[in-house]
Amino acid sequence: MSAGPPDPASVTEELRQLHAAVAELEQQTQDARRSERRLAARDAVTSALSESSSLADAASRILRAICETLEWHMGALWVVEQGVLRSIEVWHAPHPGIPKFAVTTHAHTFARGEGLPARDAYLTVLRQAFDRTGEGEKLQLYFGATSGELFGSGDAGQSWFTVAARLPPVYSVTAAS
Repeated sequence: MSAGPPDPASVTEELRQLHAAVAELEQQTQDARRSERRLAARDAVTSALSESSSLADAASRILRAICETLEWHMGALWVVEQGVLRSIEVWHAPHPGIPKFAVTTHAHTFARGEGLPARDAYLTVLRQAFDRTGEGEKLQLYFGATSGELFGSGDAGQSWFTVAARLPPVYSVTAAS
């Protein structure tokens, strides 16, 4: 005796469950790879620090390890010395637009109260969530954070203003010329 054709509703439900299981496995795989990259970055930073006599000596290796391992295009290491925030090292992958920005980043210093919010600013900014327009004195910078804020600067980063707040996470920013 034949069981007959399968019930379309049960086949549809089984396919939905299989798709959900595959999506969950893909997410677990991505999470595991992300964890592996973070651990590799941590190990590289630990190695650079243990083999160097100072943070400044290790800075280039630290930034390169973090950026290459986490697939970032650029990284900067900032320190506070005598009340001034300054970049001690900038590393970037080969890309035609980055060298100018890296030089500008390395050249800027910020006294207390200048630049971004002076207190308790813990923002995650993705590399796609930054853009600029203009050159020199007319350089304008914009970036968005995954916490839903959009910031702008009309003076090459010397001071910043909030363009928008309470947005959904900002994953990409494009500045209009």
